[in-house]
Amino acid sequence: MRLVVAWLVVLVGCSDSTSPESSAVRFEEVAAEAGLTYVQSPPIAFDGSCEGMDPGICIGRILTGGATVGDADGDGLPDLFVTELDGPDHLYRNRGDGTFEDVTDAAGLGGRTRSNGAAFGDIDDDGDLDLVVLTLGDIRHRLYVNAGEGTFAEEALARGASVSRPELPLVGMSACFGDVDRDGWIDLHVNEWRPAAPNDAPDGTRLLRNRGESAPGHFEDVTESAGVSMEPFAPSFPGRVMAFTSSFTDFDEDGWPDLTIVADFEQTRLFWNRGDGTFESGNETLGAGVPSDENGMGIAVADFDRDGRLDWFVSSLSAASECDGCGWHDSGNRLYLATANRAFEEVTDAWGVREGGWGWGTFPFDYDHDGDPDLVMTNGYRIQDDRGAAFLNDPMRAWRNDGDRMSEISSRLGLTDTGQGRALVAFDYDGDGDQDLFIARHQDTPLLYRRDGVGGHYLRVRVEGRGAREGGTNRRGLGARVELVAESGDVPQKQQIGGCGFLGHSESVAHFGVGDSARVAAVRVIFPVTGQTVELTDVPTDQELVVTEP
Repeated sequence: MRLVVAWLVVLVGCSDSTSPESSAVRFEEVAAEAGLTYVQSPPIAFDGSCEGMDPGICIGRILTGGATVGDADGDGLPDLFVTELDGPDHLYRNRGDGTFEDVTDAAGLGGRTRSNGAAFGDIDDDGDLDLVVLTLGDIRHRLYVNAGEGTFAEEALARGASVSRPELPLVGMSACFGDVDRDGWIDLHVNEWRPAAPNDAPDGTRLLRNRGESAPGHFEDVTESAGVSMEPFAPSFPGRVMAFTSSFTDFDEDGWPDLTIVADFEQTRLFWNRGDGTFESGNETLGAGVPSDENGMGIAVADFDRDGRLDWFVSSLSAASECDGCGWHDSGNRLYLATANRAFEEVTDAWGVREGGWGWGTFPFDYDHDGDPDLVMTNGYRIQDDRGAAFLNDPMRAWRNDGDRMSEISSRLGLTDTGQGRALVAFDYDGDGDQDLFIARHQDTPLLYRRDGVGGHYLRVRVEGRGAREGGTNRRGLGARVELVAESGDVPQKQQIGGCGFLGHSESVAHFGVGDSARVAAVRVIFPVTGQTVELTDVPTDQELVVTEP
């Protein structure tokens, strides 16, 4: 493996030397002030009865609210795309002054599309971000190809990404981009939550491989040939797939991204990438009680225990006392810590993160910049009967990482929403060097929580691959591993460039907190396609590095 040292430094903000222990970090809700005022869907009265209706569409409607972050117009600022179920979606252009401008119509994204989950990704390796939008109640998904400067044309059918199913409307949930075959062209995984369907109806949870050089940005369905079909693994609902969220993560660090699919009713699965275009199921050998989530919904991947291995958290359903006996599987969230090669330990109770209400979007973020990944989760469920009453005003959760367990501190941070949260994405929308939070709320206006206050130093690392056409990693650096060593001899902080979550996608940047360190000993970036490593030493903090593939 060749060692190359190269970097471009871009200053994006500065903090003082106050340690996180002696400073106050708060989140201020500023969505309306920032110009984010859309309503995700009109009120839907639902008592849990779906008599005479398609149950996937009937129940699926109350599971909606998507969002994704990306620089749609190439001006260097993170823009925000959000979905509406019964109205036009919205592309909000970041003005760079803390506010957003709705440019949906000018971008060619107007119109009603029954949208839900969404993700940005450069599917054709031309340097700009394209957009996939999954639908709920339509017979196909949407794929918008960026023509440059943030204007889009819908081409899902022509490019093989529609997952068309005329005989049964789709119940689309989350979408995730990643380079599963390491050819530099990003592939796509889409999820469907389908509680009932005719036996011969094809499952809508699919792996779509980018055809690459032969047809850039066009896809072929390789779900069965790759071995990642979910249908054989549905113990509670044989033949029915109820997938919510997927993530491409190289858990075993063999250089190949593995596929995690978080799903309802004990269907969560982890597939190990063999490196030959196929995957093998890992559920039988991951460890005792892994995965054990009963109603998995969202996923957050981070090295929570700082041992150099990536772990994963699954948001799920934990019933309040007044809901005992509701009939759901309601044993709560799960935290799985990596212990060895391809093995994990379930430590949910020891770490204090089981109770979260009815969980959805979740994200690992170091809010206090002390070097340990903390955790945030949004939640709520809207059903007007005795079972759902406990979740109508479910408070969101945030946990501080204390090293070997977590403490719930949402109220202290000002993260106090009790609405119907769904997608949760993190990005530095105001360019001050910390992570802000956006929450898409079902049947409501959104929330934008701006992080304020001083809390330690940070370092942001943005990875740029040289692209498939140049024989390199995808241009956004998806799948690249980033390691930060604060002091020589320390166990590295470790992140993988990604960002997939429930119904949305966060900013594709590695964001590290480094406490009171004004400089760090080393930063390493490992590019997945070429295997090249870029290493920087004695790096000043409180800046953003753009690390390009040699």
